[in-house]
Amino acid sequence: MEFRHIFFEGCGNTNPNVCSYGIKSNAALAENFDSIISNNLFYGHAVNLVLYHWSNTLVEHNIFDSNWSGSVCHGEQTTFGYFSNNITYRYNIHRNSAVGGLAVHGTSGVNDVSNSNWKVYGNIFYGGRVALGVIGVADSGPTHRDVIKNWEVYNNTVYNVVGGGFGAGFSHGECTDTAYASKVYNNVFVNTTHPIFTSTNQSCVIHDYNSFYDCTWLGSSSLIPQELNIFKGTGNPFINSVNNDFRLKAATNPGLALFAPYDVDITGNLRGADGVWDRGAYEYVPGAPVCGNNVQETGEGCDDGNTASSDGCSATCVTEYCGDGGAQAGLGETCEGNSVQSCVLNGYAGVQSCTNCVDSGCVPSEFCGDGVVQTVAAEACDDGNKTSGDGCSSACKLESCG
Repeated sequence: MEFRHIFFEGCGNTNPNVCSYGIKSNAALAENFDSIISNNLFYGHAVNLVLYHWSNTLVEHNIFDSNWSGSVCHGEQTTFGYFSNNITYRYNIHRNSAVGGLAVHGTSGVNDVSNSNWKVYGNIFYGGRVALGVIGVADSGPTHRDVIKNWEVYNNTVYNVVGGGFGAGFSHGECTDTAYASKVYNNVFVNTTHPIFTSTNQSCVIHDYNSFYDCTWLGSSSLIPQELNIFKGTGNPFINSVNNDFRLKAATNPGLALFAPYDVDITGNLRGADGVWDRGAYEYVPGAPVCGNNVQETGEGCDDGNTASSDGCSATCVTEYCGDGGAQAGLGETCEGNSVQSCVLNGYAGVQSCTNCVDSGCVPSEFCGDGVVQTVAAEACDDGNKTSGDGCSSACKLESCG
C-alpha cells in the first residue's frame, strides 16, 4: 500500500467534539506490511496520521502541520502503535505539534506490546507545545511496559518547541530490560524548553553527541542531559530559522559518524564528506554563498538579509558606497562621486556640482539681463538689465505703448 503526493486537509479545531484524521487505521485490524507514505501534506487534523499494526513501513518527506487536541479528541501530530515494527521514519517535517510529535502507543493492561526496531532520523520538528516528547511513548507505566524497543533516533532537528511533562526530547517510557535500550545521537535542539531523554530506567536511553542552543529546562537540574560529547551553549546555528531554513551556517561540533542509511541528510548530501559528521537534519555543505540570508559568506562583500539594492548592500551582496558608479538613493545619494556637469534650468544653461554624492542643484550661468537673448528660455529681448520701462521688461519681454 502506498500514499504519495496527497493533501490530507483537515478543518482545524472548528468543532472540538468531532475528531478528524488524515489517515487512520484501527487497532483491531490485522497487521499491514511493506507500505510507503511519502511526499504528502497533512494539515489541521486532531491526529494527522494514525497507524496501528503497521510494520516494515517507510514514512518519509511528509509535512505534518498544525494538529490540535481537546477534551474529546486527544491529539498528536502522528501516532503509531500496537506492534508496529521495523519502521523507517525519516526526512519529515513536523510544524506546530500539539501534545506529541511522533507518539507511540501500547495496549492498556497488556505488557510487552512492543514497537521495535525503528529508525527515526533526519526529521525536523519546529513550533508547538508537547507533553509527550517530540518523539516517544504516549502511554507508559506498569500497565504499558516496553512499548518501545531498540529505537535509533539520529540527526533530528528540534527548534522552538515548548515541552512539559515528558519534555521536548525523547521518551522511552517504561523499560524492564536494557537489552531494549534506544540510542539517541547527533540531534540538535535550539530555543527549546525541556529537551530531555527519559525512561523509568535511564539505562534504556543511550544518548551522546547531542547539541543544545539556548535551551531551558524545568525542575531539577538533574534532568539536563549529561553526555561526554554534549554541546550546550548559546546562538542559532541555522541560516534563517525565522523563515524555516534550518540549514547550517557552519559545521557543528563533530557528531558520531554512523553507517548507512544514516549517512545521507534530508537533501541527499553525504554526511562527513568534509571530515565532520554534523549534528541535526542537515549536513553543512560549503559552497556558493547565498545572498540575502543575513550571513556574510566567502565571496560576499556584505549580506543584510535581503536582495534589495540602494541600502548599502546590493542585490548581489556587493557593498555600496559613494563613488561606486551608481547613485544609491537609499543612502541619501543624489548623484555619484565628485564631479561638475553642465545643466539647464528653465531654459538657461549652467553647471551642477556633485560633492560627496550630494548635488548642489543646477546653477545657471545664463540669465535674463545678461545682454544675450536666450530664445530657449523664451526671452523676447535682453537689454543687459532687469529694469522695466525701457522697452525690455525685467522678465525680458518686449514692452510697447498700450
